Amino acid sequence: MPADGDLRAFQFTRLPKVISPRSHAIIDWSLFAVTLGAAYMFGKKNRIIGLCALTTALVEGANVAFSDFPGGLVRKTTFPTHGRLGLGNLPTFAALPALMGFAKRPESLFFYTQVALAGLVIATTDFNAQVTNTSEP
Repeated sequence: MPADGDLRAFQFTRLPKVISPRSHAIIDWSLFAVTLGAAYMFGKKNRIIGLCALTTALVEGANVAFSDFPGGLVRKTTFPTHGRLGLGNLPTFAALPALMGFAKRPESLFFYTQVALAGLVIATTDFNAQVTNTSEP
């Protein structure tokens, strides 16, 4: 494992790393799709909550789309950087209900659940696995 501070490696916890880069991409795109659906559903009742969900979906989608792993579209950031960015987004996603004034509404549970699931996925993903880009020549 590279030395601490090396941007080519990332380990968030000591939990077993059971999620591969390909599986991580599938989970991320699924989370993106679910969050887009939630944004639509929430937006029909409350525009602010819908926009918050749309924001989290777009941030997550951009992180996946620009990552260099199976499922990435533009491949501009490394897989370990993808993990760091995802981890860095979680506090903002968790704070949105309180910041936007809907922390006591049932819809806030969607955001807290999203953060908990994403944190678990990040904690159990092997970001230091060799990434094979099967779509490139």
